[in-house]
Amino acid sequence: MNIVDTLRRSLRNQVASPPTPSRENVKAVIDLTAAKVVEALQAQAMTFYLVEGNKIAFKQVYYSPTLWGADKAREKKFRDTAVKLLALRIPLGKGEVGKVIQTGKPSYYRRSVNPEKLAILNKGSGFQVKSMLTVPLKDPVTLGAIQVLNKELVAGTDGEFTDEDSALLREVAKYSSAFLHQITVLQYEPSVEAMARFASALTDLCRRPK
Repeated sequence: MNIVDTLRRSLRNQVASPPTPSRENVKAVIDLTAAKVVEALQAQAMTFYLVEGNKIAFKQVYYSPTLWGADKAREKKFRDTAVKLLALRIPLGKGEVGKVIQTGKPSYYRRSVNPEKLAILNKGSGFQVKSMLTVPLKDPVTLGAIQVLNKELVAGTDGEFTDEDSALLREVAKYSSAFLHQITVLQYEPSVEAMARFASALTDLCRRPK
C-alpha cells in the first residue's frame, strides 16, 4: 500500500464523516499529510503552508532529530524556530513558497544541479540545504504548499530528493488539497445541501483510484 492509499484510509477514518467540518478537520488533514510526507520521503525538514487572505501562514513545521543529534542547545534552537515560524505570516508571492503558490507550479532544487540557489538557503535555515521540493496545494485554486528540505542521509542519496520523491509529493499534495477544498467550501456554506455534497465528495475522494 503506497502513501496515497494510506493517507486516503487515514483521512477517511478521521474526517470523511464529521458532524460539522471545522478547523479541527483542517488540522487533521494537515497533521496526517505532514506525517505521511515525512515518513515516505524521509525528509529532514517539512513545512505545510496555507493561504489566509493576502498572507501565507505556516501551519506545520517539522525538523528531524538528526539535525541536532545529542546537542541540546541546537535542539532548542530548532524547536524555538518552529514556534516562531508558526506565528509568522508572509505576503503572497514572497520567496520560493510564494512563487509556487502564485504560479501553481512545483519547484525542485538539488545541490548537484542548483548549488547557487541552495547556497542562499543555507544562510537562514540553520543547516546545510542539499535539496528542496516545493509543491502547490491546488484543487482547483491554490490553497497553499508543502515544502521539504533534505532527504535523510540514511536514504543513500547524499541528502537529495529523487524524481520519484517529487512525483510522490505532487500526488499527495493533490489529494490532500482536494480534502481541504471540500472542508473550506462547507465552512462558508454550512447548509444541509452543502453537507450532503461534502459527504458525497469525500466518499468519492476516498474511493478514487491511484
